[in-house]
Amino acid sequence: MLLMWAEPLTPSIRILDDFNMLAQVNAADGTLIATAPFVINREAHTGAFGEMNITSRDGGPRQTQRALVLLVRAALRFATGEGVRHVETRAPERLRAFAERFTGDISEKDGPTVLYRGDAATIQTRTLDKTNDAGDVLEERR
Repeated sequence: MLLMWAEPLTPSIRILDDFNMLAQVNAADGTLIATAPFVINREAHTGAFGEMNITSRDGGPRQTQRALVLLVRAALRFATGEGVRHVETRAPERLRAFAERFTGDISEKDGPTVLYRGDAATIQTRTLDKTNDAGDVLEERR
């Protein structure tokens, strides 16, 4: 039996306080399916994206990838809208290809993780160019 979340998947941002936010994705039936904390410092124009979590295992692999993309898109949209100009995140080595698809090769190995950091607008533009509003990763243009 193939498990699927009710479509469409919808991203949103919960503001926890002046600095801490939570990107989240819900299925059409309201089920919370993915979250990712992030922090922003408006005065310093910086933001940091935390660990992405799938909170419901009822979705298929493609839906799971779309949920992760939607988390990234929502967090970047919010952060750049708040004046953030520099962003960073860490990812395990196994997610390097996923992360670099959106950030480009701006990584540096840092212990068991890979550190990604760069200009928020550039990363947002790259992410929006490579994905659509539903979270699908678009085919590479040649």
